[in-house]
Amino acid sequence: MNYRAYAMIVPLCFTACDTSSDSSGQNVSETKGQPETTTSPTEASTPKMTKTPSGLGFTILKKGEGSSPPLGSTVKVHWKGWLPDGKVFEESATPQEYRLDSNALIAGWVEALSAMKKGERRRLHVPSRLGYKDGYGDLIPRNTDLEFELELLSFTEPK
Repeated sequence: MNYRAYAMIVPLCFTACDTSSDSSGQNVSETKGQPETTTSPTEASTPKMTKTPSGLGFTILKKGEGSSPPLGSTVKVHWKGWLPDGKVFEESATPQEYRLDSNALIAGWVEALSAMKKGERRRLHVPSRLGYKDGYGDLIPRNTDLEFELELLSFTEPK
């Protein structure tokens, strides 16, 4: 199995993600409720996570600065992904570029990256419905929640 190919493919998803900004500028799915704080189920040492109404959990590990990338931007990121058992399923060896939209990335990444600022690093808990609910080959089993560490290195706004 060619795991290098997965580094480019793993973030892909073919489900839509509707996002909007709340009063703090935090992009969240258009669902009820306010973000809540919970502990990551797969890593007890991770500081408390903020949970958005969509179910995406995140902890800011390093604050960024400036504006957030709008949909359609090209984002440059470093990332690492874990299965619930703590096994790393893939990570970027070098910075990767992706188009920030729901046809190119999983919904959890679109929501998170749309709210991040340049230089920001987050730990994410992505429920399967915002990731790969149907699984991804032999790499990610069906209905599996995933953990990511995601760093937004830079972005270029669409023209």
